[in-house]
Amino acid sequence: MNSKFNKGLIEMRKKVAVLTSPIEKVDVVQENNCFIATFEDNVNKKVIAIINPTEKEFSFKLPKGTCSLIVDAQNAGISEIRE
Repeated sequence: MNSKFNKGLIEMRKKVAVLTSPIEKVDVVQENNCFIATFEDNVNKKVIAIINPTEKEFSFKLPKGTCSLIVDAQNAGISEIRE
């Protein structure tokens, strides 16, 4: 990983409140060798992290509502990569 990517992960952790909230619910499941972690705070803000340590493509159906991709294999941070 490059330093820009690592700095983006640090920025995300600091600025996305649900990741730093002491009152959070975390649910982790494993599916097809991938991990899906859902972080939820007390006002129902959610972050879903899908960790795919394999070279295989993995599909996941997101819950209803508006979602933004802020981390992929090349980019990390708080700026939207795509909706």
